[in-house]
Amino acid sequence: MKIAIMQPYFLPYIGYFQLINSVDKFVIYDDVQFTKKGWINRNSVFTERGEWKFSIACKAFKETSRISEVLIASEYNRAKFIKRIENEFSSLDNFNNEGFELVKSIISFTEENLFKYIYNSVIKTSDYLGIGKDKFVVSSHLGDFSKYKGKEKVLRICGEMGATTYINPVSGSHLYDESSFRSKRIELKFLTPELQDLNQNRKSASILQDVLILQKSRIIQQLAQGVVK
Repeated sequence: MKIAIMQPYFLPYIGYFQLINSVDKFVIYDDVQFTKKGWINRNSVFTERGEWKFSIACKAFKETSRISEVLIASEYNRAKFIKRIENEFSSLDNFNNEGFELVKSIISFTEENLFKYIYNSVIKTSDYLGIGKDKFVVSSHLGDFSKYKGKEKVLRICGEMGATTYINPVSGSHLYDESSFRSKRIELKFLTPELQDLNQNRKSASILQDVLILQKSRIIQQLAQGVVK
C-alpha cells in the first residue's frame, strides 16, 4: 500500500493533489500543532492586478493548540470572499462557471472548526477531480501518535496503515533517510510536482486559480504528471 501524510492546506496548489493521486491512502494530520505563520489557512492566486493573498481568520488560540482545536473567527466573511473572487475572475474569457460553483460551495461551508472546514475543501476539490473520499484518512482516527514527532511519527503511522511505500513531496526530502524506512520494510519515494505556468509570475498558486480558469478535464490530466521516484 502506498501512502502519503500531510497537513491540511486551504485550497492547496496542484502538486498537493498530484500527491493525493499518487497514493492508495492519503493521511491528513489533524493532531499536529497549528502553525500561525504557515500556509494551513492561507494561500494566494494571481490576478490581473497582481498576487492576491487570502486567509481564513482564526480565533485566539494557545501556541500549543492542535489544528483540530483552532476555530474560525467571525471576521472571516465568506460572502465577501466569494464576491472578491467573482470580481477578479468572472470577466476573463476562460472563466469556468462550474469551477466557480465548486469554489462557492467550499467557501460558504458554515463549519467553524478550522480543520473540518479545510478538510471539507480538500474532499470537495478531490471529488471534483474524480478522487474518491475513501482515499482519505484523518490521522487521529488511527490512534494517538502525539508522543512522536517528525520521521518517527510518520513511521508509526505507516506501520499502523500497513504501508509498503511512503511518498513525500520532494521539497521535504531532507527530512527523511532511506535506511530508516528500509529497516521497517517500507520503500521511501519522493514526488516532484509538475506545474503548469498559469500566470506571468510562473509561480505555483492555489488550486482555486486552476478551477476558475481551466476546464475540469485539463486539471484532471495534470494529476498524473507528478514524477515519483
